[in-house]
Amino acid sequence: MSTFIIVLASIGAFVAGIVDAIAGGGGVITLPILLTFGFPVDLTLGTSKLISTSGTLFASANFIRNKKYSQYVVRYNIHV
Repeated sequence: MSTFIIVLASIGAFVAGIVDAIAGGGGVITLPILLTFGFPVDLTLGTSKLISTSGTLFASANFIRNKKYSQYVVRYNIHV
C-alpha cells in the first residue's frame, strides 16, 4: 500500500471521526473510503463494527463516570 493511499485514508478517517463525534454516522464516510482503496468487504464491515462498538463503549463509560444517566431508565430498561 502506497504512502499516498495511507495519507488519504487517514484524512478520511479523521473527517469521519469528526462527523461521528458531532452527529454520529461516521461509518457512512469510512465504509466507502475503505472499499474505494480495495479493502475486502468482510474486513471493511468488521472495521466499521469495531469502530462503532468502541465508540459506544467509550461514550457509555463517559456517561457512567460523569453520572449523566438516569438510574430509573437503566434499572428498568425503559426507553425514553
